Amino acid sequence: MALQGLALLNPDVPIIDCEERYNAGHALALARHPAALLRLQYRDFCGGCTLVSVLGAVPLAVLPPVFATWKLVALGFTGLLGGAGAVLLERRSGWPAAVAFVGLLSLMPWNLLRLSLLSWGNHVEVGVMAVVAMALLASLERRAAAGAGMVVGVGLWTGFSMAPLAVGLVLGLCLRRAWSVLPAFGFGLLVAPLLWFAQWWAAGTSAFGTIYVAGESTPDLLRAPQKFLTLLRPQQVAGLFGLPDPSWGVVLGYGWIASLLVGLCAAARRPGIGREAGAVVLAWLGAYLAVGFSLEVPPWPEIASPPGLRYAAPVYPAVFLVLAAVAGRWWSEGRRAWTAALLVVPFASGLLARAATLTAPFPDTFAVRLRAADLSYFRFQASYLLRPLEHETCGTSRVGLQGVHAYAEGRLAAGRALDTRLDLAGLEPPAARPPGPWAEGVGGQTIDT
Repeated sequence: MALQGLALLNPDVPIIDCEERYNAGHALALARHPAALLRLQYRDFCGGCTLVSVLGAVPLAVLPPVFATWKLVALGFTGLLGGAGAVLLERRSGWPAAVAFVGLLSLMPWNLLRLSLLSWGNHVEVGVMAVVAMALLASLERRAAAGAGMVVGVGLWTGFSMAPLAVGLVLGLCLRRAWSVLPAFGFGLLVAPLLWFAQWWAAGTSAFGTIYVAGESTPDLLRAPQKFLTLLRPQQVAGLFGLPDPSWGVVLGYGWIASLLVGLCAAARRPGIGREAGAVVLAWLGAYLAVGFSLEVPPWPEIASPPGLRYAAPVYPAVFLVLAAVAGRWWSEGRRAWTAALLVVPFASGLLARAATLTAPFPDTFAVRLRAADLSYFRFQASYLLRPLEHETCGTSRVGLQGVHAYAEGRLAAGRALDTRLDLAGLEPPAARPPGPWAEGVGGQTIDT
């Protein structure tokens, strides 16, 4: 968490994204409109957007509403991943594996380093939830298995990126022959349909309406060969595991993949957490190869960007578990040279990524002093998701939220005037609202009509 916090002090590292900042706007609005929790969700299929908004609502209510405050949510997920992964490996494989996992997480690849600072809600977060579920399943107790199922159920509501990870978790239980806990795990999964029903009941939207084109999310094995080859292209390899550099980034990327392949083969040979995490990795790979949406493949020598590689974010924690479990086992067996050979490239790649965050313009607080929410982006969707009475009666003292409501009231006033053929020039902004956003709302509604 501390290293990720330091990365925020380099303005070139955090991604300034309007969709993430919509979630921050959602978090700010919850202080005045808690009943609109599910109605304000950014996308119908993105329960994780609501999740991160809920988690960010308290710090944004008590601390200044700036980027540094909002990023506590992302840092919290990183801390949760580190804690859950270390506890899981210490229990199942011993302290050397736990140390290796913390090392891999601290020296994560450049792609994950940047994506972990971005609270979209439905990519990095589900990978963390999968590790939390595996930690709960360590004991194979039925209550813990039900809890793990609930975590995975929340993950499925968070984002459909959890689906292949859930399949991998079930495969892991089968590898352990843990048949007795499967019903409890399945019972916990019922959280997902309950949350989907709550969303439909409260907001009238279905989580199964996506932004993908027809057939894009339908599995088709004919896609697999071509998509597999794209995973081996240098611009994607460097983006996933190396650095945004067409020379050393590619070398480090291919070295990282070689370590992963060795780790997967070694993990498959013995029962344990490494083999179960490997099942999660392979389940993700199988799903990715079958569906239509893809990781970014820019023209060479351009390197794929972190936003373009977001669909890979859920699998990194399982990848770290595989390598850490194998490294821990080899270390305990006295095979220190093998352990070093397995981890040298992943650590080198992560070390160079960390070093890059500490170069100029570091340290600079420009990014962390930005407003957390992009209210100019949030306000249009909020203008019709909140009811007219909610806009008109809200007495918030926050200037930004006053502007959101003024914009919505301007749209409403213009809509009524246009419907009744009244002269827009006669409209006046409410006395308690800032006139600028109100006038922008009038203009926006006029253009849209």
